[in-house]
Amino acid sequence: MAKLSISSELSTEHLDLLEAAGFENDRDLLSADAGAVHRELTKANEVLELAPETPSVDEIDAWIASVRKNAPGAARKKAAKVPASPSEPEAADPPPEEEAPGGEEAPEDSSGGEAESPVQRVDAPVNFEADPDVQEMLARAPVALPIPNRTLAEAGIRPSEIAVAPVLNRADSDLEVDVAVGEKRREPVGMPKRRASGLVQVADFRAGEKRGFDASRVRHIEDAAADPTPVPKVEVDERTRLIRTARETTNRGKDPQSRRFIRGVLHDRSVLVWTGCVVVLLFQISIPLALVASPLLILSDNPDGSFTWVPKWFVAFPIAVPVLGILYFSISYRVKCRVCGQRVLAPRQCLKNRKAHHIPLLGHIMALALHTITFKWFNCTFCGTSVRIKE
Repeated sequence: MAKLSISSELSTEHLDLLEAAGFENDRDLLSADAGAVHRELTKANEVLELAPETPSVDEIDAWIASVRKNAPGAARKKAAKVPASPSEPEAADPPPEEEAPGGEEAPEDSSGGEAESPVQRVDAPVNFEADPDVQEMLARAPVALPIPNRTLAEAGIRPSEIAVAPVLNRADSDLEVDVAVGEKRREPVGMPKRRASGLVQVADFRAGEKRGFDASRVRHIEDAAADPTPVPKVEVDERTRLIRTARETTNRGKDPQSRRFIRGVLHDRSVLVWTGCVVVLLFQISIPLALVASPLLILSDNPDGSFTWVPKWFVAFPIAVPVLGILYFSISYRVKCRVCGQRVLAPRQCLKNRKAHHIPLLGHIMALALHTITFKWFNCTFCGTSVRIKE
């Protein structure tokens, strides 16, 4: 919403319309013509439909007049007409003429009357934009860039020490213009770089008018949705397509929602994943079997003959545990997720993904191994990404 000194006198629709047309503060209105403002508001309202009807030129002219009354220059003009102190007499009679230094009389104008008093010069605003020095200064620096607060703090400058820039075409006092000519203009340190764009139109207050946005470039949301910008197709080679999705013949006739539908990215070491799952599954099964077979083999050697039914081949279970353990650390422990790189067949105390395979009392590792062997794909225990081992 536009921030004007007369905001209380305007409706919300008119304030939004002024902001949409680029008139956001008193300076924008003071430096523009009522007719130009009316044209910009008409264009903005035709596109955005912010107000039931566009304000007339007379209404806009009244707004500009109210802003001029509230401008800081108007307050200084009123103060210039008030006597300096209560003890001085009011200006009932004209003050006596003062002599100029050296006994010379005060200069007179060409019409024979006295020169204009300071009060008269204050009442008449001066258009400094017609000054050649000012025009040269504006040509060298047409845009004012905001200085970040951190830059001011590092330089030890308080915001109150920065003077307010006057409106050059309605100045109420003399200005000192200093045009510095350098070999090459450099960007100040710590200032944001300006970027030129063909879609941005800048305001040119020197020309007396404000160039607004181009209504022909504005499109309604419905039109943009009905005519989307076509996305160029990127040619993908066969290997890349195979990594993203399985072959059409692999999932032919399978329900996409079932577990038998092979999905996910293709693992780059499919044989290692399948072998590691088989090893970890045999290793976890052999451990409880070895715990049961070992005491039975010991008891079968007792002379009473109570455990003569225990077969001698039970000794294969205790022997298989260390062998499968070596295979587990050399094969299964090396299996990693294709996406996150975590070891999916190694125990780890951390928060598991909600898509992780899990069997009560058996944990995540055996569930992942069974799922991989059965369906040729698995969900990573840690990132949840689907990874397949079949093309």
